[in-house]
Amino acid sequence: MRKVKSERHDISHIFIFIKVYLSKISAILLLPAQISSYRNTHKPLIINNLI
Repeated sequence: MRKVKSERHDISHIFIFIKVYLSKISAILLLPAQISSYRNTHKPLIINNLI
């Protein structure tokens, strides 16, 4: 019984790790799109001050 519980615990840890990893990857991939959309909606002067 104890071994099954520990395996389930490991699996939940792996799932959490994958979730965090994927969210980080998606954030990195979406960052340029967010910047370009921000650039389209706001004045270029504001963007130049931020970068």
